[in-house]
Amino acid sequence: MLDKWIYWKYGKRIIIGNRDYKWCSIPVPVDYPRQSQTHPSIIYVKDKWQGATHWLATTPYPNGRIEFENPCIYYANSHDGINTPTVFTPVKNNPILSWPGGSKFNSDVELYMENNILYSITREYDNQNLHKEIKVQTSANGHDWNIPYTLFSTSDADKELLSPSILKYKTKIRFYCLNGNAGVYRRGICTGIDIWEGTSLSDTGFTQVATGQFLNKETIGIEPWHCDVFEYEDKLYMVLCARDVKKKTFRAPMETYLAVSENYQDFHIFPRPLVRHIKTYRPSAYMAERQLYLYFSSIGRYLKDNSDRNIGITSFEIDTLLDELNN
Repeated sequence: MLDKWIYWKYGKRIIIGNRDYKWCSIPVPVDYPRQSQTHPSIIYVKDKWQGATHWLATTPYPNGRIEFENPCIYYANSHDGINTPTVFTPVKNNPILSWPGGSKFNSDVELYMENNILYSITREYDNQNLHKEIKVQTSANGHDWNIPYTLFSTSDADKELLSPSILKYKTKIRFYCLNGNAGVYRRGICTGIDIWEGTSLSDTGFTQVATGQFLNKETIGIEPWHCDVFEYEDKLYMVLCARDVKKKTFRAPMETYLAVSENYQDFHIFPRPLVRHIKTYRPSAYMAERQLYLYFSSIGRYLKDNSDRNIGITSFEIDTLLDELNN
């Protein structure tokens, strides 16, 4: 309910973060050393795909060890009129992509569905030469995945291809990738949004077509790090984890924010977070019946199993949320 996440100050209602969230049960592969989940990407299929309404990708990250940061796929179903499942079942072949080895690692998995095919997009990063690749795998049933192929790549030190988020834009497939080091350094910054386009996920002819900006980030002191995009009423919205650099702490934690774009390139960040009071990481969201469903990752031991990273779920009535954020 709204009164769980709004309070009054000086006669004005202030969003302070929805504390009415639940933690998800998402098992890591059996040979992983401990429970740890991050980087969610959620897809909702109202009429079900392969028997499930929800398909989720994550990258487990136990103890921050890159050899375990590999994309895993899960599924769940809405039940009893509740559109926020918290218990997910792993597919039979997790992880669907192995650690590339050496100085390379997988990260920032993203799901996309088109023409009854599920796509998993993973960012492979090489620490040694700063090479980044966006790799794609496909599945017709969610369980069996093909050998990955590279969609586009760069060795440009100024292009990070962070947290690729995908949508269909007019006749093109479009990726939004963040740049910067806001999540690495105390005073790190986000340097922009690289936008890549291509005609199909089976075509490697993707090119960068624009660079977007967070137009008000310096004014409000919010530096983005990881994101996910969704559309609502002819506008593009982004959920993102970001650091409030105005806070007088050694390293202010990431919290979860919402941003909006009318031109599908440049974004305005709403300065009040959707989720706060816990250290959050990459979120993912979808819309259903004017309700925003938000899955967010967190860093910290909040659960009894002492896992170091977890994924939570909360939801907002979108029009009420936007009214509050705009006032």
